[in-house]
Amino acid sequence: MKQFKHSRDQDLVSTSLDGLVSANPSLAHLNHNVVVYRPSYKSNPEKVTLISGGGSGHEPTHTGFIGEGMLDAVAVGQIFASPTAVQIEHALDAVSSPKGTLIIVKNYTGDVFHFGAAAEKAKAAGKSVRVVIVGDDVAVGREQGALVGRRGLAGVILVHKTAGASAQQGHDLATVAHCAELVARNIATIGTSLEHCTIPGRKFHSDLKDDEYEIGLGIHNEPGVIRESHLPELPKVIDRMLRLMTDQNDKDRAFVKFQNGDDVLLLVNNLGGVSPFEISYITSIALRKVEKLEFRVRRVLAGTFTTSFNGLGFSLTLLNLTSAGPKILDLIDLQTPVPGWTNATASKDWDQKPISEGKFEREELPESGILLPKGFEANLNRGLRALIAAEPQITEYDTMAGDGDCGETLKAGAEALMNKFDSLPSDAVLAILEMADVLGEAMGGTSGGIYFIFLTALAKNLRECGVEAIDPLVAGESAKGALITLFEYTKARKGDRTLIDALQPFIDTLCETSSISEALRACQEGMESTAKLTAKAGRAAYVQQDNLVKENIPDPGAYGLFTFLQAWCDSEE
Repeated sequence: MKQFKHSRDQDLVSTSLDGLVSANPSLAHLNHNVVVYRPSYKSNPEKVTLISGGGSGHEPTHTGFIGEGMLDAVAVGQIFASPTAVQIEHALDAVSSPKGTLIIVKNYTGDVFHFGAAAEKAKAAGKSVRVVIVGDDVAVGREQGALVGRRGLAGVILVHKTAGASAQQGHDLATVAHCAELVARNIATIGTSLEHCTIPGRKFHSDLKDDEYEIGLGIHNEPGVIRESHLPELPKVIDRMLRLMTDQNDKDRAFVKFQNGDDVLLLVNNLGGVSPFEISYITSIALRKVEKLEFRVRRVLAGTFTTSFNGLGFSLTLLNLTSAGPKILDLIDLQTPVPGWTNATASKDWDQKPISEGKFEREELPESGILLPKGFEANLNRGLRALIAAEPQITEYDTMAGDGDCGETLKAGAEALMNKFDSLPSDAVLAILEMADVLGEAMGGTSGGIYFIFLTALAKNLRECGVEAIDPLVAGESAKGALITLFEYTKARKGDRTLIDALQPFIDTLCETSSISEALRACQEGMESTAKLTAKAGRAAYVQQDNLVKENIPDPGAYGLFTFLQAWCDSEE
């Protein structure tokens, strides 16, 4: 797997932290000690301070959560390695408070030893320090992990958030530590991944096959507890993850008690290499699955919280709010400006159920008094069927000239219109507006926008023309006005190798001659001319033009339009 090259003499960790504080001026970096902290903590000297830390490679954990309402300092280790006790001492010194300091540590042997050593030394010096160790992983069961305990994963962020909010409200060290312990005892996390991560400066290694995936991986590139081939669809993967987290009959993994009716928080965490689009999809599926378990989901957090560099996977965390207590939710909702916390939703907004189904009722439009021409539906049906049949050819052309979706997009629009035949109004203007809505909903991309604007403008012009029936001249003049409207939204013109090369000659000729057959001939000539033109608009503008000309490939959109009009006009003059 390819990766960027880095200078061998450059300290990647320290340089990365310099970049973080450059983009977040409220933070400071103690370069020599590799500690990041917020100097403004001094503005509230009576506040308990919070420190955490760990190896690099999990960003935004932990440095992305430094700020008012969360952490005050972080000791940063090298890649996947604990910071030293000396670094942690410097972090404690940087944000020393007379009300004491809470240290939050993910449960990894090196981290526990080093943070523990620094804490004991601080206590020996007379400082008030408490340590909370967070292990939220449920992949490794009690028997296997008897000696080392549960690993710390993305759930630690919820401990940062609640303890940080408690400290911000002025609570004493014992109260803040108790809050952290409550959350730590009631979180369960498990991850899944398709591949191991790429570590900067190191050779990529993986023994995962193309059809394999893992459940129960850690965040340090260690393999999962479960490895299987024949990757199922995501909903089934999520089902299995949730079962491992919540099954009370699995005594080896039932670390957190869950029962029907419990209030829970769902955290969906990107391990680094999953697109935001897919994270939103995963969130939607996971939410439905959790609700089917008869839990009451009070909060949903989704985004990139704890990563393993570019790990191609995600983790799910459930916090049992019922067991953790009623005050925890208020601490989660307390606003914080830290760069890594993505939830900016006020408490009152969570109680409003979002609209996820149905649609708004449209205002009923007045009729125009213009009836559809005789044979309109038969002509439309013939044109749509021809367009559907031509999909493979259009797709082939677009695969060479663009991104390959033109044929499928036109086919989707044609099929959607065919399903509307029985409900099309007899009023011409209302029928055309209905067709525009259907295409606008069924066709994505540029084609959908073009046809929606054109048909909407065509309906407007017909309504304003003051006639009772549509003849070729009326149709041509109204279409010409619609083309002018379309030109307000696109720079594409005749000669730019787009569907305009077929549409404009058809409209111009119809206006000049009132002859549908001559207009169709002009449309065909325009379409065929695109095979020799250089694309200046659309995705075809980004591909090698010589190949298109050599292969005599017409513009797919122009070809699709001509195919439709040719079949439409088959029974006309």
